[in-house]
Amino acid sequence: MNSKKYGQDVFIEKINELKNKENFTLDDGIKSIKTLYDMKDKCELLSIRDTIDIVIFKIAQEIFFSKIAVNIFKYEKFRSKFSVDQNKIIWYEGVERVGSADGIKQIIFRETDNMEEILIEKFNGRSIRINEKAFILEWE
Repeated sequence: MNSKKYGQDVFIEKINELKNKENFTLDDGIKSIKTLYDMKDKCELLSIRDTIDIVIFKIAQEIFFSKIAVNIFKYEKFRSKFSVDQNKIIWYEGVERVGSADGIKQIIFRETDNMEEILIEKFNGRSIRINEKAFILEWE
């Protein structure tokens, strides 16, 4: 068996395990979502990537986590820096409060000046810009 085929089989097995899991705590759900995004980054097959998206949104729905906010974990460079507390407040590096998952209106990823950044727009009109050098509130 070639290694690429073996890797796909491992992905499919893990995806099915998470897809068929009946109950998630908030912590388990967030960890599973991060794991699925890690797998999606490594997977080349479009059909598996599409299935991963479906399972991610199923888990988000089960833990009552905003489908928009779940996209904050999509970006590999930032994924491990985000955490969620029991009140569904998203934190950056454990100290900077991004806000409530339900309060996020839009997440935009962009590359400027050879630097990746995430722009987070909230329903309250406030915005946050995060890049490798800064966490900036109220960007324009």
